[in-house]
Amino acid sequence: MRIKIFFCLAFLAVVVLSSPLIWSLMRMAWAAEPVTYINHDGTVQNATIGPKSFWPDWAVRPADAKIEVESHFEAASDMPATGVAAVSLGGDQQAAVERYEENLRTHGFAVTRYERLAWSPDIPSRQFMLCMVEGVGGPASTHVIRLSFSVDSNAMPTKLFWMDGNVVPLIGLAPGSCFG
Repeated sequence: MRIKIFFCLAFLAVVVLSSPLIWSLMRMAWAAEPVTYINHDGTVQNATIGPKSFWPDWAVRPADAKIEVESHFEAASDMPATGVAAVSLGGDQQAAVERYEENLRTHGFAVTRYERLAWSPDIPSRQFMLCMVEGVGGPASTHVIRLSFSVDSNAMPTKLFWMDGNVVPLIGLAPGSCFG
């Protein structure tokens, strides 16, 4: 009986480990998995998903923050090249944001801070301040980097986005201080 169970488990392990889907998911978690998307209009867009995805040198990262790259999408048709990373800001949030804004300015970006009062997707929903720091310019006028976070709350994860190409404007956010 034990030998049958052992052989069944061994067979199951071989089947699972030979699955391309399993290896693809593993590369998405620990490396960079190339994927191709076909949009509704037929436009083909290549991307990589995973922590070893491409991150350009010009896309300034916040100092003293833990950054984990999540994805990179190549430019396609009228879509800019983009990327996103999860960010964990260290220490006081407002001080970290102010240091990041200064770092962006030092690298030649025009910096604007945007805010919006929003509601969390929780039940019951709670109100929070969504804040975004946007840097435009840098080495080229088509470079945009955006740090998005919820002020003094965990309502939304902190993310860092970059774009290189036709800039996608922000909708629903207005210039503001975020921290009251």
